[in-house]
This record gives sequence, C-alpha cells and structure tokens, in this order.
Amino acid sequence: MVKTNRSLPMYILLSFITCGIYSLYWYYSLGNRLANNAPRYNLQFQENGTTILLWYIIGYFLCCIGPFVAMHILIKNTNIMAERYNAQAGGTYTM
Repeated sequence: MVKTNRSLPMYILLSFITCGIYSLYWYYSLGNRLANNAPRYNLQFQENGTTILLWYIIGYFLCCIGPFVAMHILIKNTNIMAERYNAQAGGTYTM
C-alpha cells in the first residue's frame, strides 16, 4: 500500500468541513508515520499515533494542556528524526 502525503490546503479544508475531526486523524497518522520510520534512522520512539491522540483528546480535559503536549511530542520527534537524517546525509547543519 502506497501512502501519499496529504497537502496542507486539503488538511485545512477537511478540518474545517469536519469541525476538526480530520485534524485528529492527521495528528494520529503523523505520529504513526514518525514511529514507523524511526528504525530507518536507528531510532526508536516511545510515542506513536495513539499516544498523540490520547494526549490530544484526554489531555484536553486536563486544563486544556493535552494539545500542547501532543504538539510537543510531534515536534520533538520530528526534530530528532531530521537531525539523524541530516547526519546520515552528510549534512552539518546545526542550530
């Protein structure tokens, strides 16, 4: 099965049409994609799409901090994977 990238305008449109339900699916699939691709770069993430979804939904009722924790996890894992990708590709880009 070939997975395609979904475009940002489609994300915005479908999130608007479904009153935000599609955005939950988007975060879930993004968390799973990060977790599934981590072994390619000799990484292992404890968090996957289910963790992101649980933090987003259940954490919303904990003083509304759940979505922030979910975004932190996604951004952290993306940055770790990007660093490893750059290191394998021979890049020396650091911040």
